[in-house]
Amino acid sequence: MDFHEIAKKIHDRITLRGKTGASKTELMALLNVSERTLKSYLTKMRDEFYAPIQYSKYHKGYSYTKEFKLVQDIGFSVDDRSNLVLAKEFLKPLEHIKIFGDAKNILDKFIQKTRASSDKGNLGQFIQFDIMASYKNIHLVGTLLTAMQDEFQVEFDYHSYKNAAALRHRVEPHFIRQYNQRWYLIAWLVQEQAFGVFALDRIVSDIYTTTKSFKRRNFDIQEYYRNNYGVYIDHTDSVEKVVLLFSPSQAPYFKSKPFFEPYEATETPDGLVVSIDVRINHELVRKLLSFGSDVKILQPISLQNKVKSMLKKMLALYELPIEVSH
Repeated sequence: MDFHEIAKKIHDRITLRGKTGASKTELMALLNVSERTLKSYLTKMRDEFYAPIQYSKYHKGYSYTKEFKLVQDIGFSVDDRSNLVLAKEFLKPLEHIKIFGDAKNILDKFIQKTRASSDKGNLGQFIQFDIMASYKNIHLVGTLLTAMQDEFQVEFDYHSYKNAAALRHRVEPHFIRQYNQRWYLIAWLVQEQAFGVFALDRIVSDIYTTTKSFKRRNFDIQEYYRNNYGVYIDHTDSVEKVVLLFSPSQAPYFKSKPFFEPYEATETPDGLVVSIDVRINHELVRKLLSFGSDVKILQPISLQNKVKSMLKKMLALYELPIEVSH
C-alpha cells in the first residue's frame, strides 16, 4: 500500500469522526502499524499535503482544525509543488502568447490548490529567464494548433521578403517551431506537393480553416532538419563535410554548447578540430562569421571562399568615409 492510499484511509476516518476525531488506537488498528509509524504518517500528511491535523487531549483523538479535502491535494509531493512553481516561472516570458498565458493560469490554480507557494517565498524569484519580445501574429498559433489537431487544411496570404507581393497558400499544417525568438509553421504545400516553412510574422491575412480535411503525413521533424543549420531548408543543396578549427579559447564553449549536432571533434595543439555534415546555407555562414577570429574553416574550399567574399565586403564598408549627420 503506497502512501497515498494510507493518507486516504487516515483522511476518511478523521473526516468520519468529525470534531471528536479518530483516536490513536483506532488509527493504529486501521493501518496495522505502531504508534511511532502512525505519527510519521501524520507528520508526512502535514508536510506534503498541508493537512491541518491536530491532536485533542480532551477528545483523545486526531481531527482537522478546518475543512480539508485531501482529493484536491493528494498526489503532489513537496518536490511536485516546487516543480509546479518553476513551470509557471518558465511560462512567464511567454505569457503574452494566449495559449501559454492560459497554461500559466492553469498552473496558478494548481499551485493555489496545493499551496505550492511556501512561506519561504516563491522559488521563481531565484531564476531569471530570457524575456521573449512580443511577436507579430503569435495569436495565430492557437488557430494553427486546432487545425493540426482536427486535420483541416488552412489558407493564408504570405509575403516573403523575396517577393514583391503576398501570395495565397493552401497548406496542411504539421508543426509549429520556435527558433531564435521567432515562430514558424512547417506545413505541406498542397499545390507544390512538398513541405515548406513559413514565418508567422510574414502572414499578412487571417488564417482561414477550410472544410477540406487531410490525413497527417508520416513526417519526422528531426529527420527533416537533419544535416541542416537554421530553420529554412533547401533540399536541393547537397550535404557537405565542413571541417572547422576552433581556437583554444573558444573550444570549451563549443564543447559545452555545440551549435550543431552530431559532430566529431579532435583536440590538437592549435585548437579543436570539428567535423560536421551539413548543408551550406546563409544561416550557417552567418553563424560562422559570428565567431570572428576564433574559428577557421579548413574545408570545403567553396565555404572558405564564400566567407572570404563576405569579409571583403565587410571591410570595404569601413574603408569608405562615413558621414554622420548631427
